Amino acid sequence: DLAIMQHKRYQLAEARKNIMMALEINPNSVRSITSLAITMGDFSEHQESLDYFKKALSLRPDKAKLFGNLCFGLNYHPNLTPEEVFAHYQQFDEQFCLPYKESWFKFDSLPSLERQIRVGYLSPDFQNHTVARFMQPVLEKHDRERFSIHAYAELALKDEDEVTALIKQNLDSWTSTYGVSDEDLANKIREDGIDILVDLAGHTDGNRLPMIGRYKPAPVVASYCVGFAYTTGLSAVDYFLAPKSLFVPGGDHLFSEQLLGLDTSVVYQPITAMGDVNEAPVIERGYITFGSLTRSIRINRKTVSVWSELLKRVDRSRLVLNSKSYLSDLVKSNIISMFEEEGVSEERLELGYDSPPWDVYRGIDIGLDCFPHNSGTTLAESLYLGIPFITLRGTLPVGRIGSMLLNAINRDEWIAETPEEYIDKAVALATDINLLSSVRQSLRSEIQVSPANDAANVTRELEKAYLAMCTKERTDS
Repeated sequence: DLAIMQHKRYQLAEARKNIMMALEINPNSVRSITSLAITMGDFSEHQESLDYFKKALSLRPDKAKLFGNLCFGLNYHPNLTPEEVFAHYQQFDEQFCLPYKESWFKFDSLPSLERQIRVGYLSPDFQNHTVARFMQPVLEKHDRERFSIHAYAELALKDEDEVTALIKQNLDSWTSTYGVSDEDLANKIREDGIDILVDLAGHTDGNRLPMIGRYKPAPVVASYCVGFAYTTGLSAVDYFLAPKSLFVPGGDHLFSEQLLGLDTSVVYQPITAMGDVNEAPVIERGYITFGSLTRSIRINRKTVSVWSELLKRVDRSRLVLNSKSYLSDLVKSNIISMFEEEGVSEERLELGYDSPPWDVYRGIDIGLDCFPHNSGTTLAESLYLGIPFITLRGTLPVGRIGSMLLNAINRDEWIAETPEEYIDKAVALATDINLLSSVRQSLRSEIQVSPANDAANVTRELEKAYLAMCTKERTDS
């Protein structure tokens, strides 16, 4: 318990020490091994994290949450092929879904287009959370004559906030699923007559995927990418919804779901507290500041190698890394050591944590996206504050989030297909100060007239997809 509390406070060195002490007393403690697996991910030790997850699962193969944590962590592993990653998701399906297929709820037919379609959104994040920032505009724009909108929230009453209150205003019903058993929740969804259940969590914390896998509580079940940009792995989930740019051509075999590509991007609702765009800091400082506000789990030796080469090619440049992860001195020292091994001194790095982060953004000239798992909301925030970023397009959707956001504002010139191109594009931006300055002043207005700001259009696309789900039987990918 102490180690878990320390981990939540990002006292990761202390947490790891206490976990190791606990394992000396009980080497087969699944809870301790799992905590160690999660902690090693924060230390960017992805293979060790995977090994500990597998060890915990060998002791408790029946724990869906544990297996889901493994699936979540795999997306950050820099040395696995897409097929190797997906194979674990297939194992999750074989363990927690397929054995129950015969007992899934039975429905006579697909929803009828002759009546109002009842859509249920399932999420633990209907509060001040990044998922809510992508979903709230959609909920506000739904066609309420054509669709009835319902929320199933894995959220305790004490955790509801002002964002929760805004979301509730745009619903036909709200159901707290917190503390509700899988069977009772499945029965509730069925009793509510939900036609299309849309999962917004995937394998993130607080998900209810085991309930979906065991009962399939609606005639159509879909996953929408805003909470988890990859497959659920479940045969019980019929469709995966995402902008077309998130999908790799010919990559259907890496999903358990049938893919439905949207012609629009996701819609991002900026926080008004961000404030105004400032001038590019290089103009006053005389040197380029690169930056990433990502958690340490997204940083690995391959990323550090590319970023180090970039810093060496751009004279006097610096790199800002800012997130909760760097409350841990050990995480900071590990990251610094990786850069030093690549020939970049600590003096060129600025690691810390600031909340809110708006002034940190204002000190950055060029954002650097991570890989193989891109950043998410921080990329959208940086663009809104006038900061261009370079992204390396990957082979799984989690590695195409950055390119999806740039595609939505017609800035494909910042998308790289190889590490070498990533460096070249960042160097080109860094050496054109006039371009950086003009981009700084234009990006916000580009977003405001782009598909990424058209909530009505994004919602119509989603609704079009929902109607399509009602008119065709699923064909396995």
